[in-house]
Amino acid sequence: MKFIKGFLLTIFSIIFVVFTLGYFSLMGVQRTVLRPQFYKNVISGIDLTKVVYDELEKEIEKNEDEEQKEIINVAFTTIKEVFDKEWMDETTSDLIDDLFLMLNDPDSEKVVEIDFSDKYLEFEIALKANLREYIDENIEENISDTEIDGFVDSFMDQFEILSEKTYSINIADIFESNDISELIEQYNEYGIYVLYGPYVVLFILCLLMLLVGGLKRGMRWISTSMIIPSILFVLVFLVGGLFMIKPLMLNAALETEFISANMVDVMFNNTLFSFLLFPVIFLVIAIIIKIIFRKPKEEPVIIDSGNIVNQAQL
Repeated sequence: MKFIKGFLLTIFSIIFVVFTLGYFSLMGVQRTVLRPQFYKNVISGIDLTKVVYDELEKEIEKNEDEEQKEIINVAFTTIKEVFDKEWMDETTSDLIDDLFLMLNDPDSEKVVEIDFSDKYLEFEIALKANLREYIDENIEENISDTEIDGFVDSFMDQFEILSEKTYSINIADIFESNDISELIEQYNEYGIYVLYGPYVVLFILCLLMLLVGGLKRGMRWISTSMIIPSILFVLVFLVGGLFMIKPLMLNAALETEFISANMVDVMFNNTLFSFLLFPVIFLVIAIIIKIIFRKPKEEPVIIDSGNIVNQAQL
């Protein structure tokens, strides 16, 4: 009977370990590519506003006409004032939320819009005021407000994002070309099983271990079954991530001008945290269970040599 119980506990434990490894991977994916907050954390970490401003500065440097460069510099300075970090972060956050709401709605038009209506007039007025101030302080030539208005209109027409009060991003073609729509529909259909199904399976396995092994022995088997996949997953993911995944990401970043090493660090660290959160939680819970239900040490039997002699004499 003891052998049968041990055999069943071993089988349940192996199933638990294998299933838990898959569960950790599933939760990692669910907390990254399927979670809007992950993208918000990454964008916040890389400071998207600074990235955009740096690209604008590069565009200014390409212009060799110093006088014209100064005028354009005033325009880009105005962009920084109007489209500031607070607005950029809020707009990006709303954009991500709208995108995920759209993904969860199969009947949506798959079009994301950024509304510039509030900022459009503010930027136009600020740019005219800043140009007027710059010209009055640095240029002796008399330039009228009408000429400034014409320059502002011309400048805004050169940038599509500034020439429209709404900026639309149609992502339907992207979804269709990569079969993403079908995957999203399947996830929305079976998402509840993905979220709660693993917990049901883990609960049943724990219950079976308790029924076969009893409370104390069963809990010790459960804690061991939690420790093994947790440590294994953390070690494999850390080693594989640090020595394989991250170097590949850095090499890919070197081939592009837009992605920097700092961006790679932010993306990698956020991904690492998301994938290792559940294994660490499991490990902590398992250690607590292990401490509570630890097997008591058997006291060594002290043999009284005097009693042995007396009993021998009798």
